[in-house]
Amino acid sequence: MTQGDITDAAFGIVSGRLRVSRSRADGTEATLTILGPGELVGELGLFQDGSRSAHVTALEDASVLVIEKSAFLAVLKRSPAASLALCRLLASRVRQLAQHFEEVTAIPVEQRLARKLVFLAARWGAPATDGTGISLKLSQQELAGLVDTSRQSANKCLSKWRRSGVLASSVRQLVIRDLSALRRCAGA
Repeated sequence: MTQGDITDAAFGIVSGRLRVSRSRADGTEATLTILGPGELVGELGLFQDGSRSAHVTALEDASVLVIEKSAFLAVLKRSPAASLALCRLLASRVRQLAQHFEEVTAIPVEQRLARKLVFLAARWGAPATDGTGISLKLSQQELAGLVDTSRQSANKCLSKWRRSGVLASSVRQLVIRDLSALRRCAGA
């Protein structure tokens, strides 16, 4: 999906992971979130002006269920439970947005990045030989976008954590070797 495209459907993610991002006025892109199986994407445009509010790109092979606008709205009209579930989803996204805004305006880059890595480990991590592996295919630029910083600033933090043994990385994944140290840095 491309930001600004006409909205005619929402999508239920069956498999794979999708990156949701938004273009900035300066031409850069800010990664808002990463979504996976069981989550909904593209629903906002069904209620507003009919255009996509963000870009959505697949981080890996993905399968989605297309939910046409008319069918989506019909389900909401017939089902109070579905309407309530959607309200909860939207409230959760507003809360995440408010938390992100607070973090990028009040918390140093290192702490924001540590928080995001702890979150990614909890959400997408899997046991690895020497820690918790995060196998999302995110570039340093995309990871930096998740915490609203430059690639250089993110790289500085990642390099520091690699040198101290908190992190290790390979082409396929980032491994958190010392989750406790990362949590301390995150302030959690």
